[in-house]
Amino acid sequence: MPNGMEKLVGQENNNLGSTHFFNQSGLDFLRDAWIAAEFGTLRRAEKVRLVSDNWPDFELVVAGCVEAFEAVWPACHRRQCS
Repeated sequence: MPNGMEKLVGQENNNLGSTHFFNQSGLDFLRDAWIAAEFGTLRRAEKVRLVSDNWPDFELVVAGCVEAFEAVWPACHRRQCS
């Protein structure tokens, strides 16, 4: 369920702090989990799962159907992303 994943990622984010969570290399899986949980909640997904392959980053089960998604971040040029 999205809420379970969101709770786990939230605990790690609290431990790391936002600066490290969003900027530390090697934490892509946590950022992907956060995106998956948030998007899964918005889509009212029954299940959310991270995928260990190169694509997709995560899958949602919505109305019994599996949907695949890639988690992306904006590219910021000449300004800082916040």
